[in-house]
Amino acid sequence: MLQDIHSNLPLGNNGGDCNIAESDSLFIQYECKMDDDELTMKRHQALMAACVNVFAALTLLSVIRYRQGSISIEKREWDLQTVTASDYTLEVKLSKAQIAQMRNDIY
Repeated sequence: MLQDIHSNLPLGNNGGDCNIAESDSLFIQYECKMDDDELTMKRHQALMAACVNVFAALTLLSVIRYRQGSISIEKREWDLQTVTASDYTLEVKLSKAQIAQMRNDIY
């Protein structure tokens, strides 16, 4: 960024709406030229980087999928090893009359 460009460049006001002040900025755009061999090499490097990234993403997805499957198996195995009576318990609400009838039947 250049400061005070109106003293370095003889631009001035050309009768239009363009006034250059001390706080104005000048941006320069340049064209980069390279030969075909260098451009081909850069494209090849970019292609290789993209392929490596795709391979890494696919590897990560396959590892995640494998872990999901193994965790599911481990979860079921743990569930089978920790079977308790509460796994097979059924809660039923009984009225006082039903409880009295059951006591009469039992005794």
